[in-house]
Amino acid sequence: MKPLKIILATVAVSLLCLTSCDKDHRDRYTGEWDFVTVKDTYISNENENKYELINSETVYYSGNICNGNSEAELIIKFTEKNNINANIAQDKLLFISYPTVYSSYHRTPIGYFEKNNKIFLDKLYRWSNQNEKEVYFVSGIKKGRR
Repeated sequence: MKPLKIILATVAVSLLCLTSCDKDHRDRYTGEWDFVTVKDTYISNENENKYELINSETVYYSGNICNGNSEAELIIKFTEKNNINANIAQDKLLFISYPTVYSSYHRTPIGYFEKNNKIFLDKLYRWSNQNEKEVYFVSGIKKGRR
């Protein structure tokens, strides 16, 4: 009778470990997403040493988030032509994976996940040329349940 109890206890502990272990937390966020992206385009006004808004457009796109190359990296495709590689921290904050065409100042967070089904990216800067920059504001909702 004792061997049967030992075997059952071992199986129960093994199953508990398998169901409670989350080896790759990125999998919570991977999948298909609906994104709303606002892209503001600015041109440099050298006389006043500031940028002027010349265009603003909103893009709706069904994109995806998939795992990147490192343990913390996600690839976020938020428009047909734009994607970003971001590292996710334990607190769900996102930081740019360098090098990239996007930049953020002082390695500040570029966005975050709310729960496992909402994402917000804020102030992704991209220079089109020396005098023109684009600023992206992105929000997304994960499709379906996972």
